[in-house]
Amino acid sequence: MNDHYPLAHRLTIEWNKQLADSAFLHKYGGIPSNGIVLPRCSGCHEQYHLLFQIDLRDQSLNYLEITNTEFLFVISCLNCATYEKPIYYTLKNHKKIVVIKASPGKYVHEYPSPLEEHQVSCRKLLKNEYPHSNDGFYYDLPAKRGNHQLGGKPLWVQDEEHIKCVKCKRGMSYLAMIDTELHIGQNGFREKGHMFGDNGILYMFVCRRCGIFSAKAQGL
Repeated sequence: MNDHYPLAHRLTIEWNKQLADSAFLHKYGGIPSNGIVLPRCSGCHEQYHLLFQIDLRDQSLNYLEITNTEFLFVISCLNCATYEKPIYYTLKNHKKIVVIKASPGKYVHEYPSPLEEHQVSCRKLLKNEYPHSNDGFYYDLPAKRGNHQLGGKPLWVQDEEHIKCVKCKRGMSYLAMIDTELHIGQNGFREKGHMFGDNGILYMFVCRRCGIFSAKAQGL
């Protein structure tokens, strides 16, 4: 794959499937499969939401260069809008996720903790699936199906952002983007899924030197 198409994977939530026995434990929601403890939000004091667990035993994901851990965890507190400013977290002693810095917003209880657990498929992105502009990437919320992507290049909702590591103060590397994904019921309320701000995207970064992850959203 040439420079215009860097390695990337599409994550698809299988809403009609609960977590099943498979070669890899890619999943949405629930709690970590290996017993690692999720942190508690300093705003609502509930556990952070596990959005995605990515099984790094899948060798096709080696290009992400995430080592010394079995899983990649994408977390956020959906109820406290911790995604509006960068949150920084790390894995401590392979036992728990520790939030290093976060600025929780006003607590609004909308999402259960933990989120309902569902199986996730992870496959390489095809050339014709790479997003090049916002055209066609966003669509009506009642039918919103997320374009969740590992690797590749980020598609920015607003201006491009550069996140610095809270430890070494160097620039962090882009790692993934988690899209809004909603299923609206007949009553007009969310039945499944999540939303960042107003139909936004959560961007994930990593400092491989310090083993620190960061997540920051942009909304429309």
